[in-house]
Amino acid sequence: MASTRASVLWQLSQPLRDEAWAGLKGEAMPLFSDIVRYNLKHRKADIVGRLVGGGFTHYASMGGRLGNKRLSKFEKFAVGATNLGIASYGAAIKAITKGPKTLEAVIQSVLTGRPEHLPDGYRRDSGVPLTEGKTDFWKMSKQGFRK
Repeated sequence: MASTRASVLWQLSQPLRDEAWAGLKGEAMPLFSDIVRYNLKHRKADIVGRLVGGGFTHYASMGGRLGNKRLSKFEKFAVGATNLGIASYGAAIKAITKGPKTLEAVIQSVLTGRPEHLPDGYRRDSGVPLTEGKTDFWKMSKQGFRK
């Protein structure tokens, strides 16, 4: 069951991985940035809650006040990156398990902890035209990912 969910997540997230790779090259990332922009405008409390909860988890997993003094900056960074990765992966799998099987729901779950569809007009505010391939992907994504 877990490998099936991981496989669905891997297939579903291909456009996002492509966009992240393009972002590392300095290109635009409209898919991700539109969803983040929408959430920053309408779901600030959810994002702040995820960040504060992640910060507390990081602090606790580092050993609290005592652990903070003993570990180097690199070790703190490594633990923080690991915690972020585990939390993001868990939220993505939650979206595959409980929410609609769309890339939007996966990103939404990672950002806010809630795997849900975004309103149909959330992209209109961005002003970024989609390529033909991304338009086809969005149509498929709206229908839901079926394995």
